[in-house]
Formats: sequence, C-alpha cells, structure tokens
Amino acid sequence: MPTIISIGSGKGGVGKSVISTNIAYLLGQSGYSVTLIDMDSGGADLHILMGLFKPKYSLTDFIDKKAASLEQIAEQLSGFAGIRLIAGTGDSLHTANMPAATRAKVLRHIRLIESDIVIIDVGAGTHFNTLDFFLAADIHLCVTTGDPTAILDLYRFVKLAVIRKGLSSFLSYDDVSQLIRKTDIKDIDELLELAAQYGDEKPQAIEQSIREFNPAIIFNQVSKSSTDRFSRLQTLMRTYLRVSNLELLGEIPEDQELRLSVAKYQPVTSLSPSANAAQALRSICKQLSNQIEQQPKSSRHMT
Repeated sequence: MPTIISIGSGKGGVGKSVISTNIAYLLGQSGYSVTLIDMDSGGADLHILMGLFKPKYSLTDFIDKKAASLEQIAEQLSGFAGIRLIAGTGDSLHTANMPAATRAKVLRHIRLIESDIVIIDVGAGTHFNTLDFFLAADIHLCVTTGDPTAILDLYRFVKLAVIRKGLSSFLSYDDVSQLIRKTDIKDIDELLELAAQYGDEKPQAIEQSIREFNPAIIFNQVSKSSTDRFSRLQTLMRTYLRVSNLELLGEIPEDQELRLSVAKYQPVTSLSPSANAAQALRSICKQLSNQIEQQPKSSRHMT
C-alpha cells in the first residue's frame, strides 16, 4: 500500500503544480517509485510541466469505465525513471462533478496503486472533490505565497478541510449523523455545539479527528522570510480551527531559473539543480522523506 501525499492550495496561481512535479522528481531520484495524479479538473497541467503533451489516457477513462483500474492509465514519464503520471486532461463533467460514490471508488483504487508513493495534486478550491481527495492522504501539504489574499484563501481552505474532517468522524448513518452532515456548518464551534446536542461522545470524536490533522505549509515565490506570516497563520489556525500541529515545511524563493524550467517543461530540480529554488525544494523533500519513513506502512519499500 503506497504512502499518499496530497498537495492543495486555497487559490490557483501559487505554484502548487510546479511544486508537485518537483517533489515527484526528487522522490523518484531518491529511489522511490512515484505515481503522480492530476486531480485538478479545472486546470490539469501536470502532464505539460513534465513534457508530456499528449497523454494516452486520463482520469476520465477510469471514471467513464474505459479502464478497470488506475494502474491501467498510469503512464511512465519519458526521461523520469520511476515516475508515472495519471493525467487529468479529460474534458468531462463526470470528472469535474464526481458524485460521492465515484469519489469513493477513485479513493479505493488509489490505495491499490503499485507505487511506494502516490502524490495527488488536488487542485485549488473548496468543493467536495478537492477536500475529500486532500483529506484522504497520509501526508497533507498546503502551498501558498506570502500575498495576504493567498494566505487568507489558504486559511479558508484549511478551515473547510477541518470541518469536512470533523464531519467524517460520524461514520454511522443514524438520523443524528445524517442531520449533522447535511447542515451548513460555517465554523468549528458551530459544529461542536451542534454535535453536543446529541451526546457527549460526538464532540470528543470531532476533537480527536481534528487533533490528528497536521498539515504542512510551503511558502512559494518568497522574496523575504515568511516566518512572521507563518506565525500569524499558525496562531489563527490554533485559535479558531484547533489545528495545533501546523508545520512550516519550507520556503521557495523567487527564482528566474524556476520560471525558465516551466517554459522548458522540466522540473527546475532536474534542469537547474544548483538554482536557489531547486536547493530549497531539495531541503523540503529531505524533510518530506523523513515523514514518509515514519509512516506505518508495512508494505512500503524502496525500489
């Protein structure tokens, strides 16, 4: 069973897909087998960033039952040993508006992928597709820039992810759980207050579920240290979302070499390994590798 890493953001344009491809490349270079999944139904572009302009298959082939498994549509990337891509290029409303049963099926099959690591680029936004695929991972990464609007959008993204995760603690399908799931919950306190009306154990289950959520933040396009901005974000999430384990995984500086690598359809860590952005990404990946090794995956192995 693979270790699953999800990479999300509150808004588009913060470099999430570029970071996803570079992390995949670096983990592949470290000896892991990696499958990269593009779940960004609104702007799937991972294949282009990796120099694959015409994928043979897309996620839509699986959703439309043209392929029996995700393994069948995972395409080996030329020039990148050990890295496969499941492209999200299918122009289908089924992909963009997955019903719950389809999401559950995709998530089941992701766990069956024969790789050490699966990286899910979940796309920007806060619809259920994005939140559910983000939360289904073992390791959660959030990408933002230092721009105040990007940080605010990231806060909203994490808030809705926490609420969604809290709701997932109601595994039963009794009347109470169904009522809580269908209620438009706007914040954590409202969720806990509603749950408390139906028994002492439900708020405790939500609190426990939230405590287990420890997303890591990557600041991208940094011109100066993001420490102060991260500290404020950390305080906000601890105070209002009860997320106490927020981690700053790293900062990626503004770098012309990174922009050049995008124009040449290659990860900067491959094209310009000595660039400042590439060095920052390697530092991030080193920390990420430590987290991967700590995952309780008895079947995980190095290739």
